[in-house]
This record gives sequence, C-alpha cells and structure tokens, in this order.
Amino acid sequence: MHRTLYIKIKEKINKKKYIDVILLLVLSAVPFLRNGIEGYIRPLDSYFPIYPLDYYNRLTSWYETGAYFGNDGSFTSIAFKPFYIFPAFLDKIGIPPNIVNRLTYIVFFFALGYSAYYMVSNLIKTQNRTIPLISALFYMYNPFIVGYLNLGHWYTLLSYASLPFMLTFLEKALKQKEKWPQYSTLIGFLSIFVIPRVRIFPEFIQILGIYLLIHYLINRNEKNELIHMIKIILGIFLTSIMFNAYWILPSLTNVNNIYNLLTTPPIAIESAFHIPSAYILPWNILFLVGYGIPMNEYGQFYYNPIIITLFITLIIFISYNFVIKNKKNETKYFLVILVTKLSFIFLISQYPKFVEIYITVRNTVITPLDLLFFPTSLQYTSIAILLAYTYLIGNTLNEIITPQRKLRAGIKKIVPVLLLLIILTTSKPTFLGITNDFLTPINVPDYYDNSREWLLDQEDDFRVMVVPHSYWLFFIKHEWAFSGVYDISEIIEQVTPAPIVSFKPDFGYSNGSEITNLAYETLTANPKNSQILDLLNIKYILIRNDVIDETEYPYDLIRDNYINEKTDGKLEYYENEDYLPIIFTNSKSIPVYGNLDTLYELSLNSKRSFNSTTYFLLDQMNLEKQKQIMEIEKKVVIDQNYAIPPTIEDFIESNNIQIHHFDNKTLTPPIHQSSNIDNIQIKYEKKSPERYIIKINTSNPIFINLNMLYNNKWIAKRESNQLPHYKSNSFANCWYLESSGIHEITIEYPGWRMETIGEIITSISIIGTILSIYFQRTTIFSNESLIHRYIHRLIRKTDPINKYVFNRVGSGYGIVDAIVNPLGVDRWLRYKKIRDKIGHTQNSIILDVGPGSEGISTYLETQDRSFVILDIDKNSFHKNKNNGILADGKQIPIKNNAFSLVTSLDTLEHIPQQSRKKFVNELKRVSKKKIICSTVIQSLDGEYQGKNYDLIFQNKYKKIFGVPEKNTKEHIECGHPTKKEINSYFPKAKVTGYQNAVNWKKYMLMQYNFPFGVLTGLFYYIFWKKDADRPPFWGAIIEWEKEKNTHL
Repeated sequence: MHRTLYIKIKEKINKKKYIDVILLLVLSAVPFLRNGIEGYIRPLDSYFPIYPLDYYNRLTSWYETGAYFGNDGSFTSIAFKPFYIFPAFLDKIGIPPNIVNRLTYIVFFFALGYSAYYMVSNLIKTQNRTIPLISALFYMYNPFIVGYLNLGHWYTLLSYASLPFMLTFLEKALKQKEKWPQYSTLIGFLSIFVIPRVRIFPEFIQILGIYLLIHYLINRNEKNELIHMIKIILGIFLTSIMFNAYWILPSLTNVNNIYNLLTTPPIAIESAFHIPSAYILPWNILFLVGYGIPMNEYGQFYYNPIIITLFITLIIFISYNFVIKNKKNETKYFLVILVTKLSFIFLISQYPKFVEIYITVRNTVITPLDLLFFPTSLQYTSIAILLAYTYLIGNTLNEIITPQRKLRAGIKKIVPVLLLLIILTTSKPTFLGITNDFLTPINVPDYYDNSREWLLDQEDDFRVMVVPHSYWLFFIKHEWAFSGVYDISEIIEQVTPAPIVSFKPDFGYSNGSEITNLAYETLTANPKNSQILDLLNIKYILIRNDVIDETEYPYDLIRDNYINEKTDGKLEYYENEDYLPIIFTNSKSIPVYGNLDTLYELSLNSKRSFNSTTYFLLDQMNLEKQKQIMEIEKKVVIDQNYAIPPTIEDFIESNNIQIHHFDNKTLTPPIHQSSNIDNIQIKYEKKSPERYIIKINTSNPIFINLNMLYNNKWIAKRESNQLPHYKSNSFANCWYLESSGIHEITIEYPGWRMETIGEIITSISIIGTILSIYFQRTTIFSNESLIHRYIHRLIRKTDPINKYVFNRVGSGYGIVDAIVNPLGVDRWLRYKKIRDKIGHTQNSIILDVGPGSEGISTYLETQDRSFVILDIDKNSFHKNKNNGILADGKQIPIKNNAFSLVTSLDTLEHIPQQSRKKFVNELKRVSKKKIICSTVIQSLDGEYQGKNYDLIFQNKYKKIFGVPEKNTKEHIECGHPTKKEINSYFPKAKVTGYQNAVNWKKYMLMQYNFPFGVLTGLFYYIFWKKDADRPPFWGAIIEWEKEKNTHL
C-alpha cells in the first residue's frame, strides 16, 4: 500500500518536472520565433551555416576554404565539429535551412536554461520547482547572454550550457565516492564543447579549480579526501583527452601553429587592460553588461535608470546570501567565486600597478599555465559572475519561501513573481525585441542558391575571386541584411561550393595575404594580364552588386576585359579562361633572391609564365633548400635591391651557379628558355581536401605544384619515398620529381590519418559512455548487469590475441599485455601462473573440470597435448566441442587414474561447502599423477583474504550498478574455502598465493567503469604490478601429487 502510494507521488512529481521542461522549451523559442520562421537569424559574428551539412563536411584537417588558400584545420576547424553535428543532422534529413537555423538556436538556448535548472535542483536540493525554474530563466535571460545573442555566438551557448552540468557532476563525484568515474567521464564528455573555445576555457578551469579548492579546505580532515580529489582530476583529464581525440591527434601534426594561435592575444595584453571597454569596468561587470552590447539602442537600454534600479534590486536580493547563517558549502563556494572575480576586475581596471604585476607573472609562468590561469581576454570573466548569480538567486529564494521561514504566505508568493518580472524586464531586448533588433531574420536572395547550383554542376577544381572583397576581418554589408546598416560575417564562403579568394584575417596564416593583395592590384591596374589570377587557380571573378561598397571599385575594367559567363540577380560571374589547375607541373624553374614583385615582373614574359616556370623565393627557405634549388637549375636571379649573404656568394661561386641580375624589368644576362611545351601527361584524382592521387608520364625531371598554402606537413610520396618539398611561387607547395617515366604520386596532408584515428577513439568513448549509462540502469537475466555481460563478451573477442601473447610473451605482465588485454588483468594473472605450473608437458591428455566459459585450454598451446572438458553447463564446450563431457564434477563418469593431470580452476568456491569433499575425491580418483586447482581462499592468519575483499568488492559493485556481481554472489552463498579446509582436502599439497587482494579489488572495479576500463592494464603495469606477489592474497593455487599420498 505504502509502496504504491510512493510510486504514484513520484510519478506526479516527475510529470510536473516535464511541465518545467516544456515551459523552458517554450521560453527558449520566444526570441527566435517572435519574428516568424522565414529567413535566417544571423547577426554580426554569426557564422551559422546556410548549408550546415556541406559546412560540416568542410571541417577537415586541411581546411581548403580557409584563410588564404587553405590552412591547417586540425584545431581551428575540426575542434568545432560537435557544435555543427545537430544542424548538419537536421539538414541531412531534409529539414529546410531556415527551420534548421531556428531549431538549433532554440535547442542550444534550451540547453543553457536546463543546465541551470539541473544545477540548482541538485545543489540546493529543494522540492519547490519554482526555485530552479527562476534560476534557469535568469541564466538564459540576462545582459551577458543578450550580448552573446547580439553577436551571434550561437555555438557558445552550448559551451555555457556545459558549465552548470560540469559543476554539478563535480559535486556528485566528490560526494558519491563510488561513482566518481562515471561523473568524471561525463565532465570529460562535456569538455568537447568547452576546450575548443580557447578564450572561454580558462574561465571554466578557474571556476572548477576554485570549487575543488574550497571543497578541500572544508573537508581536508576527512580521510583520503585529497587522494579522492586527485583521482577525480586525473579522471577528468584522461577522459577529456579521449573525448577530444578527434582534434587532439591531428593537432599533433601542427603543434607550432596552434601554439602561436593560442599564445597570441587579439590585441596586446597591456592595451587590453587599459582600453575604456565596457567589459572591464566593475560597474558593468556587476550588472553583466559589456561584451557584445553595442552602444546603440542596446546600450541605451541598459543605461536606462529604471533598468539600473531593477538590477540593483536583484543584486541586493543576491547579497542576502552573505548574511545567511550556517551557509551550505555550495553557497560558500559561489560567494567566493563572486568576490574573487569582482575583486580581480576592480583591481585590473582601477590600479595600473596591478596590471604590471599580472603581466609580469603571466610572462613568467610556463605554458599552458599562463593560458589557463592568466587569460588575456577579460570579456569572458562575466560567465563566472553569471553562474554565481544563478545559484545565489535560487538559494536566496529557497531561504525566503522555505516552510521553516516565518514569513507571510503572501510575501512568499509575491517574491518569485517580482523576481520573474525583473528578469524578463532586464532582458527585454531578447524576449520582446528592440529597435534595430539583431535577432531580426535576414532573407538571403534566391540568386545565391541559383549560382551555387550552377557552380556545383562544374566538375573541375577552381577558385572564385570576389569583388568587392570583405573588409574588417570577415565582415561586409549587404543591402538585403539589416537594410545595409550593420555588417554581417561573409555569406559568400558558405553559398559558394568552390573556395573563394578574398581578404581575410591573418590568425597565424598570413603567407597568402601578399599574393592576394597583388591579385587585386593587378585586377584593377592591369586587368588584361591575368598571370596572378591564373596562378591562384581563379576561374571566375564574381562581382557582387548587392554589397554596400564604399571603395568605388572599378567594376567596368573587369566587365571590359573578361567574358561574362553568368548573371543571376545581382551576381555577375566573369571567366578567366587561362587559370591553372590546383595541381600542375612544369620542367623549368627560376630561383630568385627578391620579393613577390620580382616574381610578378619576371612572369610577364610569356616564356617565363607561371604555366611554364616554377619560381622560388629563396629567402623563404632554409640554407640547405636554397642550395638544392640552385643546384637543379645552375642559375639564380638576384634583384638589384637584394643583398645576398656571404655564405651564399661562396656557394654560388664554388658551384658555378650563373647569376642573372634583375633591374626593374631587365635581366642581365637574359635567361634563354625554350618556348616548347613540356612533354608531360598528368592526371590527378582528388580523394579529399587532404589527399590527391596523381599519375604522371614525363620525359624530363619536373616540378609538381600544389596551389594550397604552403605547409611543411604536406608530403608527396612515390611508392614509399618522399619527394623533396619546397615553397614555390611565394605561397604554394612544390615537389621535385627527378626521374622521368610513368609515376603514381600521392600528395597528402598527414593530419587526415590522425583525424580518422582520433574520430574512432572519440566515437568509441561516446558510444561506450552511453552504453555504460544505459547498462548501469538496466538489468536482465535476474541479477546480472548488462555491462558485466558486455565486458565479458568483449574479453572473449580478444581470446585469439590473448592466446598468442600468452605463448609468445614472457611470463611477467608487460606493456604488450596491458595494451592487448586491458580488461582481463584478473584472468591473465590467474591463468598465466597456472600455465607456467603446468609447463610444456607433451603427449598428454588433460582433464579440465568446471572450466565454465573460459578454462585453461584457451591459454595453452595444444599441438602436443589435448584437453577433455567436463562441465555441468553445455555452453562450456564452445572451444572444445569434440572433447566435452556433460556431467557433474561430484559424479565423474570416467574410470580411475584416467588422466595424468586434472585441473579445476575457480570452481571450488562455486560448490557448496557440504559438497566440496565429494567433488575433490572425484578429482583424486580420476587423476593418475597430479591435480592443480585454484580458488578464492581465506585464512585466520591474514595471509589469504579472499572472503574479505570479495565482500568489499561486492558492496562497491552493488552501489555502482545496483545489482550484485553474479560470480561473487555465488562465492558468498557457497561459503569461501579456508586454508584449513584446503589442507584437509589436499594433504601435503603445495599452496601458492596469487593476486594481491588490495590490487585485485582495484582492477576488478576499474575494468567495469567505462571508459577507464581500457586503462586497467596500464594502471596495473605502472602502479600495482610491484605488489602482485605480496600478501594478503585473494586466491591460491593448489598443486597435489598422488604419489606423495599413496595411502589414498
């Protein structure tokens, strides 16, 4: 009766929680649906893809549409894949792009609110649903998030949604000690939405770090608390690596560029602290006003006296937490984070001396500590303030409306309502909109989609040059977006399937900017000469007549000198017929000491065009490569304004390198090159942006050019031999093929291989985590958990490998064993020792009694011996179908002295004590020479503690999985064999302890915790192996010889 009533009440509560979820979902949709569903929400910085699936597929280790002819995308592109999976999936299943846009914003915004709801519900532990609901609304609707929505940082919503979850899981890991691996794993999973946001990541590290510090100071006297915290930190670190392997592994191929990207702030750190920006003023930080809030209608709204008064009221409400007596530990933490962050901002903004100290310390600290604890981008500090406010609002509300608080019922009801009104009023720009609203959808004209389809129909690889080009990073104004008043991030890159040529920010990849500038200069100054456009693989010049152009670009020069191939709406495409393919070859080269202008002037001679000649700016190479290039052609061009080093002069003179001096447009002496076309046949296949297969038939040594931005990680291989790699034509990749004939060359950017491996690791980690969570909540087959069966099946799959390792690797558990069989440390240690004791007996037949699903036969070479399996369960015969006897070990249907050796491993503990003697006597009867048994064992002297540690293991296992472990349950029910009992069964037997009981418990528990289970072998090898042969032991191996007991 009471049980039924409890279930009904619980169901009603759960239903009400579903109502909260639905309410949050509705409130999440309001900002993005109030202007209808037509068009795209795409304000300012928003790089929300018009074609999400296409954009997702472009995120590869080599980002070919990146800044200036491609760039390494292992971090800047691949790391952002998780943010694009949801819209890409919706696009894949055929959802219209504008609906994909809305659903993504709504779901990410909902995740933001629900994360706060979950955190407050769990940390405050209140039954009143109003409290977490109001806290969640504040986390969604506040000036800080308004600023981010204004900027269009839609993916960052998912990062901020991760923080409350992370903090809650950290608290659970600290409190629920048996479940720390699961919660550490969940934090590791959420890190895929945090670590790629490198400017935000330090704030997350600091927030979690302060939480751990406060927890330790409060609980430092508890036994093993510090060790427990270290385990959690290591768990988070290891799982974060596994979940982020999809971008970490390919990033290892380009560490230097990524390091430069992370360590170079957008502006000098000194100026970042002194500029009068809103986000470094304490008053604005207190009100969460700053980053992303422009000083137009939005700024005026937040400096309205009414709004300021309401926010002051909210802050006073939050400040009540300082006077609460007997504060919860969680409240202490959030107060510390609030005071710490506000104090830091105050000192930075008001005391220049503090800035100097901060900079000095930051420059002293080694990387990555400087990145994590001394960030240069202070605009993200508000997230810590926002998180603290969110919890403290809920906690104050809980203190006021709790039944123990003696306040009038009317006050308890009106406070939440007033709080809700304050939150919604201060977030009016998001909730209801405002003049010049950035969340107003934009309607991309149809002619963009039409031109995209036209370009997709063309099979060759080419680039499109855009005029007018973008300015101020990636931004430009369109007459159809915000009436041409506001900039938006470039849309042409997304709607054009071909890579475009335009101005872009350097961000560490500035090598292509100089030649891009030259291309635009020649297009206006000398449009008839298309040498640079040819070189850059530009097939079309696109004139955009819908752009607000303040430069008065000379479009007529393009129209007069190039053929109009297509006009659609306000887009005009003009064809450059002589463009070079993305991969091309030639047999001639000119090494040059000069600059890009020198190359350009040289190429104007038709006999020296880029189509026939590869140019090398020698000062872009190291000394060794400079010499190699000059040796090939035995000549060098030296610009009149260039002074070569003395070491080069000596090399030129000693190697008979002919010098050609270049003065403006004259070469002295002239270079005489044949105008004959190279006899080269080339065909290439693009496998991916990172991999090309080339088939070449040439009668001469040639240069192979790849018109992608030079990166020394690109390689070209002929069979297994790498070709020498150079930087050509001031920006591209080039390889020298010295031999003539027919060749197949593979050009690849190696990041793609690591990307594939990383994606496999990440996928396994995610799938395993989902299965682990599901299996731990589900039980089948009475008392056995699914994860238990799952892991055992996984272990069985590796039996062939295990068998090979057992018989080929030495007897000590080594690194190979740890990697090959990480989930089977317990089995390995048992069977390896027994295998060694059996030895390499030849021409023998062994009876194995009660092997279950495994048995020693798996771990012994069988060419000189054979096994007979006897078991009460027919499923035990899956490896020995022809030699299986279905029988009870207490009644073996075999004649006396039939087998030289009888084994029975891990069986005695599964036989009730009253039946064991009969079982042992049967083993003795059929054995001619020897019996080897293994079993869990307990002794009074403490040497053997199998029973004690079985009980400890079972207790922890039940807490983790909710059900007892099947085999251990049988041990306990049948009664553990004792040493005295074993001595009575096997007089004069040799009893050897195996498996240190303390370590046995550790690796048994660890192997059932995904994804930590795959590290069990390594943990044993590194930390626990040294104690393997030390008591107390979990089990024992018994060796009994019949001839020593002839009276039997």
